[in-house]
Amino acid sequence: SAHCLAVSPCCEPEKWVFIVWAMLVFAHAVWFCAWLDLRATMHTMWPMENKKQEGVNAKTMKKIYGWLAFDVSNDADDLIAKQAFREGWGAIRPTIPATLIWAAVTAAAMIAGGLSPFYVVLINLLVFAASAQLTVLGMLTIHAPMPIIWLAASVVNLRFVIFSAGIRPYFRHLGLKQRLFYGFLNGDINSMLFGHRYRDAEPAPATLSQSGFFMGMAIPNYIAWQVGIAMGVFFASFIPNEWGLKLAGTIT
Repeated sequence: SAHCLAVSPCCEPEKWVFIVWAMLVFAHAVWFCAWLDLRATMHTMWPMENKKQEGVNAKTMKKIYGWLAFDVSNDADDLIAKQAFREGWGAIRPTIPATLIWAAVTAAAMIAGGLSPFYVVLINLLVFAASAQLTVLGMLTIHAPMPIIWLAASVVNLRFVIFSAGIRPYFRHLGLKQRLFYGFLNGDINSMLFGHRYRDAEPAPATLSQSGFFMGMAIPNYIAWQVGIAMGVFFASFIPNEWGLKLAGTIT
């Protein structure tokens, strides 16, 4: 109806930015899955083209491994890294539905609190800390002083100091940029799963298998959160306001 179109956030002009963004995220996921199947098909149908493609893929994977600080020097290392990444994905996969719901509710609560969809997406892309975001949102609605808001957010995020301390022995040998990248992706769930898996291991610089396992959890977890945020932005008008913090706290 015209009334629904008038109140729906999806009809706001700036929403087109997020529609395009979500479509790109979804298209990238579909493309990646299709590429895996296509690559297997090309191995049997076009062996010569496949060799050329393998050369391109090898260069791309080398750049990705360098970015992730994976020390891959031969095919055996490549198999270890990919297997570890798959194991990480297998460990984090059961938590993805909860992550999607938690992110959607967080986005809806932020929009209900008065933030525009643009800032909701921007904050989640750059901050990636839902508890602190909701804490700050509640304080903004009551017009709390900014120093108090900063202090509250810092206290809520102190748990990340503990998470970082837990993985520090494994990744402290990396360069600053790579440590920042690992730290940024080090969330509640993947930090606990990583610590549980290697609870009996002697803390030491991470092996290729350990790095691959960590990233196999961290990257899908981050992507799932952003997809959930997009869901919350699109369907904010359909989520009751009273669900916001109550449901988010229950899911947490």
